[in-house]
Amino acid sequence: MRPIRVEPTSVECVWTPLPGRAWGTVGAALVLAAMLACALVTDEVWVDPARLAPIDAYALNAKDSTVFALARARSPQRAQAEVLLLGSSAARESQWDEATWRKAGQLRVSKLASIDQSPVESLFLLEQQALRPGQLVVLSVGVTLLDNDNQGARLASGVFLQNPQRFAASHPGLLPAASGWLKQRWQILLGARNLLGRYLHVALPRQVAGQVYGAAPIKPLESSYTGQVSAEGMRRQRQDLRRALDAGKDNLSALLSAVDAIARLCARQGATLVFLEAPHLDSDLHTTFAPAWRPYRQAVQALADRHGVRYVDMSGKLALTQDDFIDAVHLGPSGRDAWSSQLLREIAGWRAAGN
Repeated sequence: MRPIRVEPTSVECVWTPLPGRAWGTVGAALVLAAMLACALVTDEVWVDPARLAPIDAYALNAKDSTVFALARARSPQRAQAEVLLLGSSAARESQWDEATWRKAGQLRVSKLASIDQSPVESLFLLEQQALRPGQLVVLSVGVTLLDNDNQGARLASGVFLQNPQRFAASHPGLLPAASGWLKQRWQILLGARNLLGRYLHVALPRQVAGQVYGAAPIKPLESSYTGQVSAEGMRRQRQDLRRALDAGKDNLSALLSAVDAIARLCARQGATLVFLEAPHLDSDLHTTFAPAWRPYRQAVQALADRHGVRYVDMSGKLALTQDDFIDAVHLGPSGRDAWSSQLLREIAGWRAAGN
Protein backbone atom coordinates (compact mmCIF):
# COMPACT_ATOMS: atom_id res chain seq x y z
CA MET A 1 0.00 0.00 0.00
CA ARG A 2 1.44 3.31 -1.03
CA PRO A 3 1.77 5.91 1.74
CA ILE A 4 -0.59 8.86 1.67
CA ARG A 5 1.09 12.23 1.50
CA VAL A 6 -0.64 15.13 3.19
CA GLU A 7 0.34 18.59 2.11
CA PRO A 8 0.06 21.37 4.70
CA THR A 9 -2.61 23.90 3.93
CA SER A 10 -2.57 27.52 5.00
CA VAL A 11 -5.43 29.98 4.85
CA GLU A 12 -4.59 33.64 4.69
CA CYS A 13 -7.12 35.83 6.56
CA VAL A 14 -7.27 39.47 5.67
CA TRP A 15 -9.21 41.97 7.82
CA THR A 16 -10.95 44.41 5.56
CA PRO A 17 -12.44 47.35 7.47
CA LEU A 18 -15.94 48.45 6.63
CA PRO A 19 -16.13 51.60 4.54
CA GLY A 20 -17.26 54.76 6.26
CA ARG A 21 -20.77 54.57 4.84
CA ALA A 22 -21.18 51.02 6.13
CA TRP A 23 -20.23 52.08 9.67
CA GLY A 24 -22.82 54.83 9.42
CA THR A 25 -25.42 52.26 8.39
CA VAL A 26 -24.48 49.96 11.26
CA GLY A 27 -24.65 52.84 13.72
CA ALA A 28 -28.05 53.94 12.43
CA ALA A 29 -29.31 50.34 12.66
CA LEU A 30 -28.17 50.10 16.29
CA VAL A 31 -29.87 53.39 17.16
CA LEU A 32 -33.10 52.26 15.50
CA ALA A 33 -32.93 48.92 17.31
CA ALA A 34 -32.44 50.68 20.65
CA MET A 35 -35.36 53.02 19.95
CA LEU A 36 -37.56 50.07 18.97
CA ALA A 37 -36.60 48.21 22.14
CA CYS A 38 -37.39 51.31 24.22
CA ALA A 39 -40.75 51.65 22.51
CA LEU A 40 -41.59 48.03 23.26
CA VAL A 41 -40.62 48.24 26.95
CA THR A 42 -43.76 48.32 29.07
CA ASP A 43 -44.58 47.48 32.65
CA GLU A 44 -45.00 43.88 31.50
CA VAL A 45 -41.24 43.61 30.99
CA TRP A 46 -41.07 43.06 34.73
CA VAL A 47 -39.88 39.56 35.54
CA ASP A 48 -41.89 37.26 37.79
CA PRO A 49 -41.09 38.43 41.35
CA ALA A 50 -41.14 34.84 42.59
CA ARG A 51 -38.13 34.07 40.41
CA LEU A 52 -36.13 36.74 42.23
CA ALA A 53 -36.20 34.69 45.43
CA PRO A 54 -32.69 33.26 45.00
CA ILE A 55 -31.16 36.70 44.54
CA ASP A 56 -33.33 39.17 46.43
CA ALA A 57 -31.01 38.97 49.44
CA TYR A 58 -28.31 40.79 47.50
CA ALA A 59 -28.52 44.54 47.08
CA LEU A 60 -25.69 45.49 44.78
CA ASN A 61 -26.57 49.17 44.95
CA ALA A 62 -29.43 51.50 45.85
CA LYS A 63 -31.20 50.85 42.53
CA ASP A 64 -31.12 47.10 43.08
CA SER A 65 -32.57 47.65 46.53
CA THR A 66 -35.59 49.47 45.06
CA VAL A 67 -36.08 46.74 42.45
CA PHE A 68 -36.06 43.99 45.06
CA ALA A 69 -38.49 45.97 47.23
CA LEU A 70 -40.85 46.16 44.26
CA ALA A 71 -40.48 42.43 43.66
CA ARG A 72 -41.51 41.76 47.23
CA ALA A 73 -44.36 44.27 46.98
CA ARG A 74 -45.76 42.31 44.01
CA SER A 75 -45.16 38.83 45.39
CA PRO A 76 -47.84 36.44 46.70
CA GLN A 77 -46.04 36.43 50.07
CA ARG A 78 -46.82 40.12 50.48
CA ALA A 79 -50.55 39.42 50.05
CA GLN A 80 -50.38 36.73 52.75
CA ALA A 81 -48.23 38.74 55.16
CA GLU A 82 -49.64 39.88 58.46
CA VAL A 83 -47.20 42.80 58.72
CA LEU A 84 -45.69 45.05 56.04
CA LEU A 85 -42.51 46.95 56.94
CA LEU A 86 -41.57 50.05 54.95
CA GLY A 87 -38.87 52.70 55.22
CA SER A 88 -35.36 53.66 54.20
CA SER A 89 -32.06 51.92 54.98
CA ALA A 90 -32.18 53.06 58.61
CA ALA A 91 -35.41 51.10 58.98
CA ARG A 92 -34.20 48.21 56.85
CA GLU A 93 -31.06 47.69 58.93
CA SER A 94 -33.09 47.74 62.15
CA GLN A 95 -35.30 44.84 61.06
CA TRP A 96 -34.75 41.10 61.01
CA ASP A 97 -35.03 39.29 57.72
CA GLU A 98 -38.38 37.66 56.98
CA ALA A 99 -37.25 34.15 57.96
CA THR A 100 -36.15 35.36 61.42
CA TRP A 101 -39.51 37.03 61.97
CA ARG A 102 -41.22 33.71 61.25
CA LYS A 103 -38.87 31.83 63.55
CA ALA A 104 -38.91 34.33 66.43
CA GLY A 105 -42.55 35.32 66.46
CA GLN A 106 -44.48 33.00 64.16
CA LEU A 107 -45.21 36.15 62.22
CA ARG A 108 -45.54 36.46 58.45
CA VAL A 109 -43.72 39.66 57.57
CA SER A 110 -43.07 41.26 54.19
CA LYS A 111 -40.02 43.50 54.39
CA LEU A 112 -40.41 46.27 51.79
CA ALA A 113 -37.82 48.72 53.16
CA SER A 114 -35.10 49.81 50.73
CA ILE A 115 -32.13 52.16 50.49
CA ASP A 116 -33.15 55.86 50.38
CA GLN A 117 -36.85 54.99 50.24
CA SER A 118 -39.02 58.11 50.35
CA PRO A 119 -42.69 58.11 51.47
CA VAL A 120 -43.66 58.57 47.80
CA GLU A 121 -41.92 55.28 47.02
CA SER A 122 -43.52 53.64 50.07
CA LEU A 123 -46.93 54.65 48.73
CA PHE A 124 -46.07 53.27 45.29
CA LEU A 125 -45.02 49.94 46.82
CA LEU A 126 -48.20 49.68 48.89
CA GLU A 127 -50.35 50.27 45.82
CA GLN A 128 -48.90 47.28 43.96
CA GLN A 129 -51.51 45.05 45.63
CA ALA A 130 -54.66 45.68 47.61
CA LEU A 131 -54.19 45.71 51.36
CA ARG A 132 -56.09 43.14 53.40
CA PRO A 133 -58.43 44.28 56.18
CA GLY A 134 -56.53 43.97 59.43
CA GLN A 135 -53.12 43.88 57.75
CA LEU A 136 -50.59 45.87 59.78
CA VAL A 137 -48.52 48.47 57.92
CA VAL A 138 -45.50 49.76 59.87
CA LEU A 139 -44.12 52.86 58.19
CA SER A 140 -40.79 54.20 59.37
CA VAL A 141 -41.10 57.98 59.62
CA GLY A 142 -37.68 58.69 61.08
CA VAL A 143 -36.23 62.16 60.89
CA THR A 144 -33.63 60.82 58.44
CA LEU A 145 -36.37 60.79 55.80
CA LEU A 146 -35.75 64.52 55.49
CA ASP A 147 -32.38 63.59 54.04
CA ASN A 148 -34.02 61.47 51.31
CA ASP A 149 -34.67 64.40 49.03
CA ASN A 150 -35.53 62.33 45.95
CA GLN A 151 -39.25 62.49 46.89
CA GLY A 152 -40.25 60.39 43.93
CA ALA A 153 -37.54 61.46 41.48
CA ARG A 154 -36.23 57.90 41.18
CA LEU A 155 -39.71 56.63 40.45
CA ALA A 156 -40.24 59.31 37.81
CA SER A 157 -36.93 58.44 36.12
CA GLY A 158 -37.74 54.75 35.66
CA VAL A 159 -35.41 53.32 38.32
CA PHE A 160 -38.21 51.00 39.43
CA LEU A 161 -38.43 49.64 35.85
CA GLN A 162 -41.89 51.11 35.65
CA ASN A 163 -43.62 53.84 33.70
CA PRO A 164 -44.96 56.06 36.50
CA GLN A 165 -47.64 57.84 34.47
CA ARG A 166 -50.60 56.03 36.03
CA PHE A 167 -49.25 56.59 39.53
CA ALA A 168 -48.58 60.25 38.78
CA ALA A 169 -52.10 60.70 37.42
CA SER A 170 -53.58 59.18 40.59
CA HIS A 171 -51.48 61.40 42.84
CA PRO A 172 -51.08 64.81 41.21
CA GLY A 173 -48.30 66.86 42.71
CA LEU A 174 -46.46 64.00 44.41
CA LEU A 175 -44.02 63.24 41.58
CA PRO A 176 -41.63 65.71 39.98
CA ALA A 177 -41.77 66.15 36.22
CA ALA A 178 -40.97 62.84 34.58
CA SER A 179 -37.86 62.36 32.48
CA GLY A 180 -38.15 62.60 28.73
CA TRP A 181 -39.92 59.64 27.12
CA LEU A 182 -36.81 58.24 25.45
CA LYS A 183 -34.60 58.78 28.50
CA GLN A 184 -37.13 57.11 30.78
CA ARG A 185 -37.59 54.12 28.47
CA TRP A 186 -33.84 53.76 28.11
CA GLN A 187 -33.45 53.70 31.89
CA ILE A 188 -36.12 51.03 32.15
CA LEU A 189 -34.51 49.02 29.36
CA LEU A 190 -31.07 49.12 30.99
CA GLY A 191 -32.53 48.12 34.36
CA ALA A 192 -34.46 45.27 32.76
CA ARG A 193 -31.33 44.09 30.96
CA ASN A 194 -29.32 44.01 34.19
CA LEU A 195 -32.09 42.26 36.05
CA LEU A 196 -32.58 39.76 33.27
CA GLY A 197 -29.00 38.57 33.71
CA ARG A 198 -29.68 37.83 37.36
CA TYR A 199 -33.10 36.43 36.55
CA LEU A 200 -31.46 33.84 34.31
CA HIS A 201 -28.86 33.18 37.03
CA VAL A 202 -26.08 33.82 34.54
CA ALA A 203 -24.17 36.44 36.47
CA LEU A 204 -25.22 35.52 40.03
CA PRO A 205 -22.35 33.13 40.94
CA ARG A 206 -19.78 35.68 39.77
CA GLN A 207 -21.59 38.53 41.53
CA VAL A 208 -21.73 36.68 44.84
CA ALA A 209 -18.04 35.83 44.49
CA GLY A 210 -17.33 39.52 44.03
CA GLN A 211 -15.80 39.12 40.60
CA VAL A 212 -18.10 41.55 38.81
CA TYR A 213 -18.91 44.39 41.19
CA GLY A 214 -15.57 44.64 42.96
CA ALA A 215 -13.11 42.56 44.91
CA ALA A 216 -15.22 42.20 48.06
CA PRO A 217 -18.00 39.60 48.12
CA ILE A 218 -21.50 40.98 47.79
CA LYS A 219 -23.05 41.37 51.22
CA PRO A 220 -26.54 40.07 51.99
CA LEU A 221 -29.26 42.72 51.99
CA GLU A 222 -30.02 42.18 55.66
CA SER A 223 -26.47 43.02 56.75
CA SER A 224 -25.10 45.22 54.02
CA TYR A 225 -23.97 47.83 56.55
CA THR A 226 -21.07 46.24 58.43
CA GLY A 227 -18.03 47.51 60.23
CA GLN A 228 -17.86 50.28 62.79
CA VAL A 229 -17.30 53.82 61.55
CA SER A 230 -14.40 55.60 63.24
CA ALA A 231 -15.07 58.34 65.78
CA GLU A 232 -13.81 60.97 63.34
CA GLY A 233 -15.91 59.49 60.54
CA MET A 234 -18.94 59.52 62.85
CA ARG A 235 -18.36 63.19 63.68
CA ARG A 236 -18.15 64.15 60.02
CA GLN A 237 -21.21 62.07 59.19
CA ARG A 238 -23.27 63.77 61.88
CA GLN A 239 -22.19 67.18 60.60
CA ASP A 240 -23.09 66.24 57.02
CA LEU A 241 -26.40 64.78 58.13
CA ARG A 242 -27.25 67.87 60.14
CA ARG A 243 -26.63 70.09 57.12
CA ALA A 244 -28.72 67.77 54.95
CA LEU A 245 -31.55 67.72 57.49
CA ASP A 246 -31.55 71.51 57.80
CA ALA A 247 -31.78 71.76 54.02
CA GLY A 248 -34.35 68.94 53.98
CA LYS A 249 -36.85 70.98 55.99
CA ASP A 250 -37.93 72.31 52.62
CA ASN A 251 -39.06 68.75 51.79
CA LEU A 252 -41.35 68.51 54.79
CA SER A 253 -44.52 69.52 52.94
CA ALA A 254 -43.97 66.98 50.14
CA LEU A 255 -43.01 64.29 52.65
CA LEU A 256 -46.16 64.84 54.70
CA SER A 257 -48.36 64.82 51.59
CA ALA A 258 -47.11 61.33 50.75
CA VAL A 259 -47.49 60.11 54.34
CA ASP A 260 -51.03 61.54 54.39
CA ALA A 261 -51.81 59.61 51.18
CA ILE A 262 -50.54 56.40 52.80
CA ALA A 263 -52.78 56.98 55.82
CA ARG A 264 -55.82 57.51 53.57
CA LEU A 265 -55.00 54.38 51.54
CA CYS A 266 -54.79 52.22 54.67
CA ALA A 267 -58.05 53.66 56.02
CA ARG A 268 -59.88 52.98 52.72
CA GLN A 269 -58.73 49.38 52.56
CA GLY A 270 -59.11 48.53 56.23
CA ALA A 271 -55.42 48.10 57.08
CA THR A 272 -53.93 49.30 60.36
CA LEU A 273 -51.17 51.87 59.99
CA VAL A 274 -48.48 52.59 62.57
CA PHE A 275 -45.85 55.35 62.33
CA LEU A 276 -42.57 54.10 63.77
CA GLU A 277 -39.75 56.52 64.53
CA ALA A 278 -36.51 55.11 63.11
CA PRO A 279 -33.70 54.13 65.51
CA HIS A 280 -31.77 57.04 66.95
CA LEU A 281 -29.80 58.17 69.95
CA ASP A 282 -31.76 60.62 72.05
CA SER A 283 -28.63 62.73 72.41
CA ASP A 284 -28.59 63.19 68.63
CA LEU A 285 -32.23 64.24 68.33
CA HIS A 286 -32.09 66.69 71.20
CA THR A 287 -28.76 68.25 70.22
CA THR A 288 -27.23 67.63 66.79
CA PHE A 289 -30.48 67.19 64.87
CA ALA A 290 -32.78 69.24 67.09
CA PRO A 291 -33.44 72.16 64.68
CA ALA A 292 -34.77 69.80 61.99
CA TRP A 293 -36.31 67.23 64.33
CA ARG A 294 -38.67 69.41 66.36
CA PRO A 295 -40.87 70.80 63.54
CA TYR A 296 -40.78 67.44 61.80
CA ARG A 297 -41.91 65.54 64.91
CA GLN A 298 -44.71 68.02 65.62
CA ALA A 299 -45.97 67.83 62.03
CA VAL A 300 -45.96 64.02 61.94
CA GLN A 301 -47.67 63.85 65.33
CA ALA A 302 -50.39 66.21 64.10
CA LEU A 303 -50.90 64.03 61.02
CA ALA A 304 -51.07 60.90 63.20
CA ASP A 305 -53.67 62.55 65.45
CA ARG A 306 -55.75 63.57 62.44
CA HIS A 307 -55.90 60.01 61.10
CA GLY A 308 -56.01 58.20 64.44
CA VAL A 309 -52.66 56.50 63.79
CA ARG A 310 -50.23 55.33 66.45
CA TYR A 311 -46.91 57.19 66.41
CA VAL A 312 -44.42 55.00 68.26
CA ASP A 313 -40.87 55.80 69.35
CA MET A 314 -39.21 52.72 70.87
CA SER A 315 -35.77 54.23 71.51
CA GLY A 316 -36.62 55.22 75.07
CA LYS A 317 -37.51 51.61 75.89
CA LEU A 318 -34.23 50.19 74.63
CA ALA A 319 -31.51 52.51 75.97
CA LEU A 320 -29.51 52.11 72.77
CA THR A 321 -25.86 53.15 72.88
CA GLN A 322 -23.39 54.05 70.15
CA ASP A 323 -22.11 50.46 70.33
CA ASP A 324 -25.47 49.34 68.92
CA PHE A 325 -24.97 51.54 65.84
CA ILE A 326 -22.41 51.25 63.11
CA ASP A 327 -22.76 54.93 62.25
CA ALA A 328 -25.09 57.79 63.15
CA VAL A 329 -28.33 56.18 61.91
CA HIS A 330 -27.81 52.49 61.01
CA LEU A 331 -27.99 49.74 63.62
CA GLY A 332 -25.46 46.93 63.81
CA PRO A 333 -26.27 43.29 64.71
CA SER A 334 -26.80 43.90 68.46
CA GLY A 335 -28.99 46.92 67.79
CA ARG A 336 -30.97 45.06 65.13
CA ASP A 337 -31.76 42.20 67.51
CA ALA A 338 -32.80 44.57 70.29
CA TRP A 339 -34.91 46.72 67.97
CA SER A 340 -36.71 43.87 66.22
CA SER A 341 -37.33 42.06 69.51
CA GLN A 342 -38.97 45.19 70.93
CA LEU A 343 -41.00 45.69 67.75
CA LEU A 344 -42.21 42.09 68.04
CA ARG A 345 -43.40 42.83 71.59
CA GLU A 346 -45.09 46.02 70.42
CA ILE A 347 -46.92 44.16 67.64
CA ALA A 348 -48.08 41.52 70.13
CA GLY A 349 -49.42 44.29 72.35
CA TRP A 350 -51.28 45.99 69.50
CA ARG A 351 -52.87 42.69 68.51
CA ALA A 352 -53.88 41.91 72.08
CA ALA A 353 -55.55 45.33 72.21
CA GLY A 354 -57.55 44.43 69.11
CA ASN A 355 -55.72 46.89 66.85
